[in-house]
Formats: sequence, structure tokens, C-alpha cells
Amino acid sequence: MKFKGIVSASKRFLRTREAVHMLPSRRGLIRHVESIVELHQQIVPEQPRWPGSLVAFGIYRGGLVVVSEAVMFWKRWIRI
Repeated sequence: MKFKGIVSASKRFLRTREAVHMLPSRRGLIRHVESIVELHQQIVPEQPRWPGSLVAFGIYRGGLVVVSEAVMFWKRWIRI
């Protein structure tokens, strides 16, 4: 796992997730799926030696979803 690669992929995941929720489109959905694949490739190596690496990816992605939901909720709350 490379820290800079994971941070970059995480930022892209969060940006595309917010964009898909704000303005859904096919191209946006494709970009979001690409960002999920990129994040997976950064966290889980080609041949994982540790079987829990897929679990780590799921937990990390779940954490990013929670952060994304909190940010979107906060932005909606500020508008009101």
C-alpha cells in the first residue's frame, strides 16, 4: 500500500461520489466506478498476501462513504 496513492484515490472517490449524487449521469457513474476500482487497486495488491486486505478495503470504503454523507449533510444544513 502506498500512502500517496491511497490519498489520491480517496480524494477522487469522494469527488466523484459527490458529483454523482448532485447531478446523476451515465458518465458520472462510470467515473465513480473507475474511482472505486482505482481505490481497490491502491489498497489491495495484485496478489494479496494477507487475506484480510479485502476486508480492509471494504472497511476503508465504508468509512469514506460515511465521510461523504456527513459532508453532503453538512452542506445541505448550511444552505437551510
